[in-house]
Amino acid sequence: MPAQQQAVDVSGYFMKRVLTYMTVCLLSTSLLGQTDSLSKQVLYRLIRNEQKDGQITYTDRLGQSTIAKINKYLAGTQIRGYDRTANKIVINLSNTEQKSLRSNLQLLKTFRWTDSMFAGSSRIPVDSMWQQITKKNQEFADIYRTALQRNDSSVLTNLIGDRVTYCNTFQFSPLIFMRNKKLFAFYILRLCGGSCGIEDLSIYKLNDGQYKKWLTITGGAF
Repeated sequence: MPAQQQAVDVSGYFMKRVLTYMTVCLLSTSLLGQTDSLSKQVLYRLIRNEQKDGQITYTDRLGQSTIAKINKYLAGTQIRGYDRTANKIVINLSNTEQKSLRSNLQLLKTFRWTDSMFAGSSRIPVDSMWQQITKKNQEFADIYRTALQRNDSSVLTNLIGDRVTYCNTFQFSPLIFMRNKKLFAFYILRLCGGSCGIEDLSIYKLNDGQYKKWLTITGGAF
């Protein structure tokens, strides 16, 4: 093969790779709503339901075991959950809905959150989640112990009930939209220690202009 022709072929190969990458990024943004302002507002509200104030610390992505768990409940022909009155609800998915949902779930493997996504927030690698929690728990213990030794009542008063907020670390999914954005699935994990936190995978429904939790698929407090 002539050198000039080979160079053209190589250039074409890399151009295809770049176009493929850009397509994946665009699909990730449009399907999962990473940069959509409404999605960010909803995400912020959902996280603040778990932590009213203070800095939000979150992982850059979902762990592989978490992605597998989400797929377990969402990648089939039906989605099963329970509403607020504990009634079992089954969502039957059409072939088109299944295909769209599976495309979204596939994108979770490469999805990454940006840093400082919200005001007063910071991102950490998902693999360092437990190290972060251990570090924050140790910092809190040191602050508490010092205040106790000094008999600093003002600091001790402010610290009461603040350990959870101080040590919280979040792992959460993008909003996985369905049915023309009338529904979305959302996963959130909040950890503040080895036996402290919540895990929740639920379906939210658009009602009177607001997304409200409709069905709980799996999860609970611990």
